[in-house]
Amino acid sequence: MTSGQQDIAGHLDRHLTTELGRLFAATLGGVVLIYLVIDFADRAHGFHGRAWGKSVLELYANKAAVVSYQLAPAALIIAAALLVTLLSRRGELIALYGLGVRPLRLALPIAGFATAGATGRRTTPARPGCAAGKGASTTSAPPAMADGNRRRSSRSSHRSGSPGASTRAASSRSPR
Repeated sequence: MTSGQQDIAGHLDRHLTTELGRLFAATLGGVVLIYLVIDFADRAHGFHGRAWGKSVLELYANKAAVVSYQLAPAALIIAAALLVTLLSRRGELIALYGLGVRPLRLALPIAGFATAGATGRRTTPARPGCAAGKGASTTSAPPAMADGNRRRSSRSSHRSGSPGASTRAASSRSPR
């Protein structure tokens, strides 16, 4: 590439990455906000007692982090589709194709943004003296949440109306 083409490529990458970042933040923020509002409306009757406001803020700050982590890939796909739609509506895609920019070249900043987001998450290094895998960060839920989910799923299997549900539940508890 000549220096002029490198300059255009640098501007193109910055432009696409900036637009994608704005669309991603708006998409993820909107989806998370909708989720939290609906969840609060569903559970609002259960919040009472002293300092419930502080507890609710702490709960929903933690929920926002978990939901953001879980919905980030979907929000990125939606943001990439919106980016292509916006570029097409403004006529920028036709102009870029006219300049000789290939469609796969346009995907490079999107792939870079996705890679930076995927590798930018924090992990806890393994503790010294622990076996490999112990002490390393995992994506599983915290113990309190995992126990709550386990109890909920076991109760729902007992209530199920399927004929073999109680048999399966009883056989899973019997020693082998």
